[in-house]
Amino acid sequence: MKKKTLSAIFLLVGTAVGSGLITLPMVLSQIEVLKACGLMLLCTFVAYVAALARCELNLQSKCDFTLEDVGLHFSGKMAALLGNICLKLLSFSLLSAYIYGLSAIFIPANAMLKIIIAGILFILFLFASSDVLSINKYSCLILMSMVVVTATTAYTKIKFTSLSLATDTVMCSNMYVVLPILFTSFGFHGSLHSLTKFCGNDAKMIQRACLWGSSIAASIYFIWYVSITLLLRGVHENSLNPLHVHAWLALLKSLIPGYLIEGLVVFTISTSMMGVGIALMDDLQRLADRYHLRCRPIARRILLSGLTVLPAVVVAVWIPEAFINVLSFSGCILVILAIMLPLFLLSKISGKLYFNVLNSGTWRIFLWLFSIGIILCECLHLLKPLST
Repeated sequence: MKKKTLSAIFLLVGTAVGSGLITLPMVLSQIEVLKACGLMLLCTFVAYVAALARCELNLQSKCDFTLEDVGLHFSGKMAALLGNICLKLLSFSLLSAYIYGLSAIFIPANAMLKIIIAGILFILFLFASSDVLSINKYSCLILMSMVVVTATTAYTKIKFTSLSLATDTVMCSNMYVVLPILFTSFGFHGSLHSLTKFCGNDAKMIQRACLWGSSIAASIYFIWYVSITLLLRGVHENSLNPLHVHAWLALLKSLIPGYLIEGLVVFTISTSMMGVGIALMDDLQRLADRYHLRCRPIARRILLSGLTVLPAVVVAVWIPEAFINVLSFSGCILVILAIMLPLFLLSKISGKLYFNVLNSGTWRIFLWLFSIGIILCECLHLLKPLST
């Protein structure tokens, strides 16, 4: 496989494999293991097809447009505005969740630590995107190695004789949280305009990157989720329902060497932050070009890096339990950005499509239904506090 294709794959893997390593065992703790794996497999396929739909728009427009520009090209100003809002909301939401999650591994609820993490991120984004991609590729390799080591350690501690998997049931009160977060865990779609730019609009390279990127991300999630879930159920049986990230990480560190958990969280969230940050920086760069922002290159880079990081750190500092709440909200935004708007724009195209799976009307209907289901789940999540 070509070096450039590998870099494209690692861009998607690094963006996708992030918060899911923490949240999937958390939110799926009350679901039977086989059913949870089935849901993850479904989300993997949906993420892959949705990625092809998004990249199809770039290929049809013959350029590496952001979703805003693609919407303007194929539909008009309203589609462009929706795409712009969704991409910004998703990117800022994910970055804020990552800053919150990374701080949780060290000192819970410490605002200064979140600001320090944001400062490091600000400095990183001052470098060119190609440099960040190189760092991201090696970070992904380290991350995958750490997942294997940590999962193997977890397997050696599993008490198989005390497991009870067949009788576990979903807690209905938490089901509306599960689906949006599960789909968000596979959410590399905000970086797809960066992918098409990196691949030079090469359809075959893009398809390989999307296929292998979503497959590798799913494999990492499967290995990690099964090992951690079996370990915790062997110890705590069916009493698990921790939805607070600080308590959850403390529980993991009580069963697995703390340095493994801390290292894994640092690398998994860092790779995701780099993937999301690159996409957001590219989007803001295009916006600056459109409005003819005139300043020195280094001054422009500083400004754009600051605009990328500042809203995210404000949310991370001021919103309680931002990790779970923001990721759940991100799932609702992601289905609009990754599925609903691209499907709507694809309906405007009458010519031949690059990816054959997108010609199927059955799969398009399924993707619409899946998206509506995620949005309904998030509506229930938002309404719950009003009813309690």
